[in-house]
Amino acid sequence: TTPQRGFATPPQKLVVLTWEEYFDPEIVADFTHTTGIVVKQVYFEDDAARDKLLADTNGRGIDIVCINEVALATYVDAGRFARIAPGKIPNRKYIAARWLAAYPAAQDYAVPYFWGSLGIAYRRDLVKEPVTSWRQFFEPVAELRGKLAGIENPRDLVGMALKALGYSVNTTDSAQLSAAEALLMAQKPAMHSYHITVVTADSLLLSGAVVAALLYSSDALQLQQKQPDIVYVLPPEGGSLWLDLLAIMAQTKHQAAAEAFLDYLNRPEIAARNALFVQSATANEAAEARLPEAFHENPAIYPSPEVLQKSEFYRDLPPRTLKSYNEIAARVVRKN
Repeated sequence: TTPQRGFATPPQKLVVLTWEEYFDPEIVADFTHTTGIVVKQVYFEDDAARDKLLADTNGRGIDIVCINEVALATYVDAGRFARIAPGKIPNRKYIAARWLAAYPAAQDYAVPYFWGSLGIAYRRDLVKEPVTSWRQFFEPVAELRGKLAGIENPRDLVGMALKALGYSVNTTDSAQLSAAEALLMAQKPAMHSYHITVVTADSLLLSGAVVAALLYSSDALQLQQKQPDIVYVLPPEGGSLWLDLLAIMAQTKHQAAAEAFLDYLNRPEIAARNALFVQSATANEAAEARLPEAFHENPAIYPSPEVLQKSEFYRDLPPRTLKSYNEIAARVVRKN
């Protein structure tokens, strides 16, 4: 008699908490085809939304999270991320050493993914003058009034106002913070909204309802592929720099599958494809060599050394100072 076949083992499913449009869907599909592991993506709009979701659920049901460099050490110290055992993600060897040196927690608990900047994206077809400086954004001319978008994230919103005034994005000086709040309050009547301009067809920059916005470089460049008149600039005064990392949640039941996904993403040829899709500078050094010359020469992806020197990564702030940033942002975005 013919032996009875058993039911097929249901596929493993990885849940990744991440920004929207942050993985090339063809790469994800190829990974699933190759391994049988299904990848489901859950999106967050900003860091605060990510942190709230993780706090509300205690991370249950999430396997991998996209974390920014500021929050990494806090999550590691709280025991939220799984330690990456040596050899489990062999392609981590391609990660540029500077990222692991800059963020020691990444050496055992995360894989650096992409880095970029926060600057200004504007519609060159809808403005008379290019919006290339922080002062132009925070002290807008009449034609821009009602057509600007900000970001609710306190470090970003307050930080760029500080930059416009010539201060550090990491200042602890109360007088400088008060000056930043005054600048933001004066700008408020000109604002359309304080929500991040999404990279989907619903984007306010695509529709033209917004003509200039605070935006992350990768988001701006993805929108530029849909609308070539979108220009991204990191102002000559400098801005903020960011590093995103991928970490495995400590309570995952699929650690081996999560490690396999992170290893797949860091194959040099895969990381290069992903960088082209996301339009961001990859942390994978071997992948950089595979990227076209035009990609390397794009100042929106790789700012000039002069502008980079004036730009800053966010640092941890004392709790009292961080509370001030949060309170300022809350007062600014609060509806009248």
